[in-house]
Amino acid sequence: MMRTTRRRRRRRRKLQKNRKNAIAARLNRQRKKRYVEGLEVQVGDLEHEKQQLQNECEHLEGRVKQLEGEVVYLRSVLSNDSALAGLLNLVTCAGRTGLLKTHTSPRTNSLAAEHDYAGCGENKMSFRAECVDTVLERAERNGSRYPLTESETPKNGVSVGGLCLHVDRGLVSVELCAVCAQQAADLRKAKNIQE
Repeated sequence: MMRTTRRRRRRRRKLQKNRKNAIAARLNRQRKKRYVEGLEVQVGDLEHEKQQLQNECEHLEGRVKQLEGEVVYLRSVLSNDSALAGLLNLVTCAGRTGLLKTHTSPRTNSLAAEHDYAGCGENKMSFRAECVDTVLERAERNGSRYPLTESETPKNGVSVGGLCLHVDRGLVSVELCAVCAQQAADLRKAKNIQE
């Protein structure tokens, strides 16, 4: 009888130990499952964030390229500053039209009227082509105060530094526009190819 009681006690202890081990194993599996699920959620969040950052990076890279093009264009305008200044003086003097300067900054779209009649004598009231040629020749002889660096010089050799000139009912506006300047350069290049 004592032997059977001892055996029963041993079996009970063994069963209790097995139950405790099974419960501990189940708890470990549940903990691991929760941990893996948490990692999967983190991975999903990080993939979503990565996609957003890649999209933003692509957008910013495009914007940087656009701004680099505008910088090259503005440097080209500055390299032609003496020729442009002479032409603007002739345009301003022709018929005493008001010259409007358009600010092309994306934050400000205001027009600032700028009336500059300095140097406009009575003999400068008409806009003549020979005056333009004279101004351009003088500018070529004098050179630019802001020459383009080698990296800013266009590969095709066509300078895209110019201004858009708009005349409407006696008002003349001059705008910096890299798109129009590039179109004019492309047109000039196509014309040279045809000739």
